[in-house]
Amino acid sequence: MFPIVVTNNNFTIQLSEISIDTINKRVNSGIMIKYIRPDLHYVLFPLPSSFPLFLLLLLLLLLTPPTQSFSQSPNPPHTTTPRHLHYTYSNHNVSYTVNTHPTPSPSSQPLLILNGFGVGQWHQSRLTSSITQHPNSPYSKIYTIDYIGQGSSWPTTAKNPTNTTLKHPYIPGQSYSGEEWLYQVSHFINNIILPSEPTGTKISIAGNSLGGHLSLHLSRLLPSVVSSVILFNATPIWGSTFCNLWRGWNGVLPIPHNGYIKRIFAYGLYDIFRSRWVVRNFVKACYVNADAVDGVEEGIINAASNPYGHSAFASILWGGSIEWSG
Repeated sequence: MFPIVVTNNNFTIQLSEISIDTINKRVNSGIMIKYIRPDLHYVLFPLPSSFPLFLLLLLLLLLTPPTQSFSQSPNPPHTTTPRHLHYTYSNHNVSYTVNTHPTPSPSSQPLLILNGFGVGQWHQSRLTSSITQHPNSPYSKIYTIDYIGQGSSWPTTAKNPTNTTLKHPYIPGQSYSGEEWLYQVSHFINNIILPSEPTGTKISIAGNSLGGHLSLHLSRLLPSVVSSVILFNATPIWGSTFCNLWRGWNGVLPIPHNGYIKRIFAYGLYDIFRSRWVVRNFVKACYVNADAVDGVEEGIINAASNPYGHSAFASILWGGSIEWSG
């Protein structure tokens, strides 16, 4: 493995390799060491975050008066155009992209980039463009994917039951959680990425926030496939311990008939989170570079406008964390 330089518009990020011992000593890094394979190299972009900090930041934003939005600049030019594709997984029409390097080296391998919570694969378009433009990029193809219940990956109408007339439709028996996304991405690797690559191909995974958390779990779930992991602001945990105090529902839809409090709390919180005022202030607080917010606000709001969004969010709140047996 080797250092990676990612150039993004007017700034450069240097990602340099560090040892497992170094990560172990970083007690404030937010990395769940118990999920890391000792034989695997990791790259860490040291700006860790966590779900509780996310909620704290959101609370502060709710108390902050709205301000003017950033002036937005157009995206940098792409040397290649990503292919926007779809496939079916668990009664969902899943959206993903493939960006191919124009002159890959013989030793290059695929890179899967996993985004954070509440956005979609479009959130990584600048990053994928920068890597693809680099003449010495170690990656032959760059894949991105929308988790089910987010971005553009929502239930298919053809296989949706007759409850489409409900105000908040859902698929009975479906859940949205870290564990569900883990197995969705694992299925994507095994059934979409690897069949299109030469036999024996290994992949690298880069993950931001929730995507970083999933990357660590994928390195353990698929030890013979994942060759390296790159973490951006990796979330050390996923799943709300606060909502877990109200057990009695594991996030599998529908919400229980006696779950009026759960329904009101989840749906009301979702409407607050997806409001333009909150999204705008949250995006502005998270981005140092104003140019990087181009399209982010609208992308989040558009995805959150899906009629299945309320039910998916309720499931996420009570879905719990990723559990490993043994």
